[in-house]
Amino acid sequence: MAFFDKLNDLANTATEKACSAIESGKTAISVNREEKKIQDFTCQIGEAIVNRLDNGMKPDPELSELYHCILAARQEIERLQSEQCEPPCQECCPEERPIFCCHCGQSNPPGTLFCGGCGARLEE
Repeated sequence: MAFFDKLNDLANTATEKACSAIESGKTAISVNREEKKIQDFTCQIGEAIVNRLDNGMKPDPELSELYHCILAARQEIERLQSEQCEPPCQECCPEERPIFCCHCGQSNPPGTLFCGGCGARLEE
């Protein structure tokens, strides 16, 4: 009987540990959910402040430097987008553009009749 009592105690201990782990996991998930809410609300506050600054509100001294960093980043985005141009193969030599398979999306060299990825016939 001592063997079965020991086995029963081990099973009870394992059950208690499993329940404890489940509860701990549920708590961790709840904490993460609440932390995500805080992060979302903080982001919304930041966006509201940036919108007000964009509309002419004078920034506090502590926000001024951060707002100027945002403005600099926006200017850099505009500069990069203005420098971006079409790839040369689409602009000057359309006959050398790759052919994309409509079945699998594989890029194939010009003049190819069948897809190298799936073997489907390519449409010109």
